[in-house]
Amino acid sequence: MPAYEDPTPLTASECFSTRRYDFVTHATITTGQQNVWVPLGVKENVVDGIHSFGGDDNFVSTLDGDAQWLVIDFGNPKKFTQVLLIAEASPNAAMSLLKVEIRIGNTTTTTAPPAGLEEYTLFGKFPGPATPNQEIMITSNKPVSARFLSLRKFDHQFIFAVGHIEVY
Repeated sequence: MPAYEDPTPLTASECFSTRRYDFVTHATITTGQQNVWVPLGVKENVVDGIHSFGGDDNFVSTLDGDAQWLVIDFGNPKKFTQVLLIAEASPNAAMSLLKVEIRIGNTTTTTAPPAGLEEYTLFGKFPGPATPNQEIMITSNKPVSARFLSLRKFDHQFIFAVGHIEVY
């Protein structure tokens, strides 16, 4: 995967790739409430640098509209032009990934999420609906610099689920 880090760097062999470094890998993630009926659908799946295109490595929220968001903190500002979203593997992707806004910022919001996410600058939108495992690339015409990246779903008739996110 794009930003795999060997846990034993002293004994690892160097590997070179033309694939760009994914800033999301090992970033900090904060989300709305996780769906308890999907115990493997934890937020850490989004930032672990691995996506198996299976059903067990998504983030899945509750149905509550105030829970349908996530914020990724890169730790310090990163310069990028692309955000890749990968929909969940399930046919439910058509309902779980639609009407999504991606916003970026450099400071924490003064109001708690999800309302505070409006303070960030709009990076892009995905109207949906998604198809299972669909790769959705949102691109900026020029590089942007941001410490925080947020996703928020505005259709609350179904859960919010995302399989994977990469930022380049």
